[in-house]
Amino acid sequence: VITPALSQQGKCQEFPTPCDVPKGWKIVAGCPQETGFLIQWNTPRKLERPINYDGWEDMPFISPDGNRLYFVYHPGKEHTVRPGGRRAFDIYVSDNTETGWAEPKLFNSIINNPSSMRAAQSLTADSKAIYFAQPTLNNNIDIFISHQKDDGSWAAPVNLGPKVNSLYQDDTPSISSDGKILYFYRDINGQAGIYAAKRED
Repeated sequence: VITPALSQQGKCQEFPTPCDVPKGWKIVAGCPQETGFLIQWNTPRKLERPINYDGWEDMPFISPDGNRLYFVYHPGKEHTVRPGGRRAFDIYVSDNTETGWAEPKLFNSIINNPSSMRAAQSLTADSKAIYFAQPTLNNNIDIFISHQKDDGSWAAPVNLGPKVNSLYQDDTPSISSDGKILYFYRDINGQAGIYAAKRED
């Protein structure tokens, strides 16, 4: 059985069997393939206001340039509406300033349509297109895209169509940095998995 292990110097390596792990090495769950070293993280801390409010902040996404934080907000059990917001699943955006994250604002009235809810968003590397998921008229969840116009406004969302969206729940889109592969979650009657679709143009 392939056995990943970590040295005292922090190097991670895979060995053919547990018996092949050198003395002093610690068996671990897995090794990152990119560097061969485990990435160390500090203890997570909850972001204070104005990011976290009294409801549910969910599905955060940082813009490729690191200057904007996008997330979905739901009023939660207390039905607390954010300033300028509504009682719905909506996408908010906060700018990264010299003093920290600014007061989040509704991302866009065209995308945050009052008739539906949004969930899980992903921006292209140039921040000119946004992918997101929302319910459809047939009670499924589909993935949509909206492009930013030259004047800075956003075009009406477009359903990605049957090559990507199925008769089931297609959710949580994530576009690759080169914009060529879209990863997303699909739930087929309780059997969920990650899917990938490649652009053909």
